[in-house]
Amino acid sequence: MKKPSRPARKAAKPGRKPVMHQSREGVKVRSKRRSGNAPKSSFDLAMERLRATDRESGFEETPLSLAQKREVAEVRRVASSRLAEREILFGDAIRKTHDPAEREKAEREYQIDRQRINDDCERAIEAIRSHTR
Repeated sequence: MKKPSRPARKAAKPGRKPVMHQSREGVKVRSKRRSGNAPKSSFDLAMERLRATDRESGFEETPLSLAQKREVAEVRRVASSRLAEREILFGDAIRKTHDPAEREKAEREYQIDRQRINDDCERAIEAIRSHTR
């Protein structure tokens, strides 16, 4: 029995040659769209306006160093594990409790704990970011 041959590649459409350009990460990327002619999305336009108002108000955006990025990732990982632990404990408490008043109390405590953990995470990240300024 004979294997079927592979189909031939389609010829490129005239006028649509791939364009090589560098992405933000410095990697060369092929794109069928010409980057100079591409219309900007409403998101891009809004971000440009925000950056312009930041420049006018004197706000200077400084990128995080690699060590700071690692610290932020660690803070988020710890917060995520604390949230997961709290969720497990809450689920266990709900399964054990049949009284509606106790369930409501456990629910309130769970929501407070979640908010506190998220606030702690955001506060720690802001402290890491403020060290760059």
